[in-house]
Amino acid sequence: MRDGIKYFLTGMMLGSPIAGRILNDCDKKDNSGLEGKISHGVVERRLAEEGGDYGTNNFSVKDISERYIEERAQEGVGGVGNVAETYVKERVQKEVKIENPKISQQYILPKDISQNGVRLIKQFEGFRATPYDDRGCLAIGYGHRIKDRENLTIVSRGQAEKLLYDDVDYIEKSIADNVEVSLNQNQYDAICSFVYNIGVGAFEDSIFLKKLNNRDYFGAANEVKRWNKSNGEVIKGLARRRNAETDLFNKK
Repeated sequence: MRDGIKYFLTGMMLGSPIAGRILNDCDKKDNSGLEGKISHGVVERRLAEEGGDYGTNNFSVKDISERYIEERAQEGVGGVGNVAETYVKERVQKEVKIENPKISQQYILPKDISQNGVRLIKQFEGFRATPYDDRGCLAIGYGHRIKDRENLTIVSRGQAEKLLYDDVDYIEKSIADNVEVSLNQNQYDAICSFVYNIGVGAFEDSIFLKKLNNRDYFGAANEVKRWNKSNGEVIKGLARRRNAETDLFNKK
């Protein structure tokens, strides 16, 4: 019981309850006592190096098992490679599936928006060098909402593009945090443009996202088209944008 509490506290300190369970179970598995002590140190170091969280750092099963074997061998312990390869890999796979289903799904997202996606945003946002009203908020450049701390009275196209990329960075973080299916580049670009227009909060609460994460790509694409109104009225410019985003989303 005391060992269980010790490893639970270790896991809490490392920021991952997974760590505590693996360490505790490693000791239970060992017969010599020596292997348990070494496995505790190795796994603890590896978790600490990776920030203590499998999900945040995409800490792979292959990596932990290989490093586990390597470091144990360096410490002069013979005959433990099989234990590391089979048991630790099984433990990590089991825990990752329980606490981090995203990792086990192995879905793939593009690294960044493409130039095609940037052009789509620019096309529908248009460029304005000076502040203008955008649904009750001040905006500038390519639809950048001016924040309270920003003193923007005039921008060049280059400055406006920098603001656009800063806004897209924020959008891409939301996509990475919330999308749980694979996307091709066209789908990714379309979503970036869509979210650039409707906002991150609306995206994260949308039926579009729910359908997308249920792998209903067709239904998700149709949801994009529904965002074509302002105050209950269809806006031609929004309808054109939604159609363009949907076409890009559906493009192979």
